[in-house]
Amino acid sequence: MSQHDMNIANQGFPAFRTDLNNALLALVSLSSGSSAPPSPTQYQLWLDTSASPLLLKIYDGVDWIALSSINTSSNTAMPVLANDALSGNAVHSGTISDFASQGIDDNATAIRLTLTDSETVINGSGAAHDMRVEGDSDANLLVVKANSDKVGIGTNAPAEKLQVSGVVRANAFTSYTFTLADDAATSIDLGAAAAGWCFLSSFSASTARGAFLFKVGASPLADTALGTPGTLGTGTLAGATGVDGEFTVRAHTDNKLYFENRTGASLGFTVALVARHV
Repeated sequence: MSQHDMNIANQGFPAFRTDLNNALLALVSLSSGSSAPPSPTQYQLWLDTSASPLLLKIYDGVDWIALSSINTSSNTAMPVLANDALSGNAVHSGTISDFASQGIDDNATAIRLTLTDSETVINGSGAAHDMRVEGDSDANLLVVKANSDKVGIGTNAPAEKLQVSGVVRANAFTSYTFTLADDAATSIDLGAAAAGWCFLSSFSASTARGAFLFKVGASPLADTALGTPGTLGTGTLAGATGVDGEFTVRAHTDNKLYFENRTGASLGFTVALVARHV
């Protein structure tokens, strides 16, 4: 390490030679040291040894600007970018770091984007960092609200897990498909108190075709049937709870719809729900 003021003063020969050699040593060592050269000249280079990894800097006449990060352990050098700039691997405090383990961050502590051979992860740190995709005329074409774990299409304030502001079109919609052996039961957990219509279809038995109004949670009900969706009621079902020979559906306070097959044969059916949390 060597630094010099780059001023060769008038002096005797032995001192002059020493002063000159010190100046040359400072030049070839990039004025390396733990503090900046005391009298820098514009565009002078300085290797800052107080940083880890080392930082190569240039003086612009006012400030020292970091150019490159030098890791003497791995024998690698990487450019230093401005804050929030995108580098080839990852940005961490403005410096490219190991991409596979760091991802791309925002010069703070949260990883915003990680790309690997197996997956692409956005907001991998699980922080309250939203994502928004703009369309040609819709600023909220796709919005992911991280703090509420909700997704909006056409809205930046979704109130449900998925909320769409606009028209939704699909060729087909199937919410659940089950196959139940005789004397077997299953359930659908709506996650919270909910009410709506349940549409039930089966090519296996005429006792599981139709629709009914339901409510799960407080004051559950399964009523107002259209067609023959089965024997409706409230409570739970375990496989041999309802009447033998019948298909039974029950709503319960645990926010679940229960389905039980006691028709005497295996029964395959599809359930579609049109409901909302209440």
